[in-house]
Amino acid sequence: MLKNLKLLFGQMVLSSKKYADPSKVLKSLTKNDGKPVEIGDEQDMGEVNDTLLTRIQEGLNYKKIFQLFV
Repeated sequence: MLKNLKLLFGQMVLSSKKYADPSKVLKSLTKNDGKPVEIGDEQDMGEVNDTLLTRIQEGLNYKKIFQLFV
């Protein structure tokens, strides 16, 4: 997911387009049980935001832990 997120932010920063397509990030987003978040599934914004930020934090923590052992 972090790779897709990096690409999305790169497109937002470097592109002259007025929009960026977040569908790859959304398709790679998973719930706490590991199942993918269904696009169109009814969730409030707080739930989606919590899931997204949790996955980002997990990815950042994983990178820090991985660097300790390399």
